[in-house]
Amino acid sequence: MKDYPVVLVAWIDSSSYGSWKMEENFLAQIDKDGLGCESVGYLVREDAARVILAQSRETKDNDRDQISDLIVIPRVAVVSMRRLVPEVIDILDSRALE
Repeated sequence: MKDYPVVLVAWIDSSSYGSWKMEENFLAQIDKDGLGCESVGYLVREDAARVILAQSRETKDNDRDQISDLIVIPRVAVVSMRRLVPEVIDILDSRALE
């Protein structure tokens, strides 16, 4: 099984506005909406064109590298990427969730 790092990627999304409005109303809506996003996942690949994250991976069979729920983020949209350090939490200890 591959050891995929877990990362947090901040990125700027695209949007589309398909109704008839005055230009100033569109610009006000765009300013109000904000297009910043964050995604957390297993870093499958990064290159000059894109960053690919998997939301899930199989851990049952160590001979296979099955992944699922991919998001492909264009590199030009990436604002930052930070590696996260997984921490084991005892889910039976209610204090761990505080």
